[in-house]
Amino acid sequence: GAAMKEELEKFSVAVEIDDDKIIVGNGAKAPTREICSHNDHRIVMATSLLCSRYGGTIEGAEAVNKSWPSYFDVIKGLGIEANINDT
Repeated sequence: GAAMKEELEKFSVAVEIDDDKIIVGNGAKAPTREICSHNDHRIVMATSLLCSRYGGTIEGAEAVNKSWPSYFDVIKGLGIEANINDT
């Protein structure tokens, strides 16, 4: 939970984490720092949607391969822009 909170807060929103939920406040903005995946596919998926709206870069986005290797292809198919740098 702490890593998710840390990364969501980079979008300038208040974040509250309980045992079974995350509450994200209003007023998100473009992050001023790179998002870190913490090698966690859930963080990549959550923050990628915010990045598609506000901009941003996610380091370690390939972590989605753990659970959903075609994730970025799927969201592109929905009209969400994602630029992937395969290195």
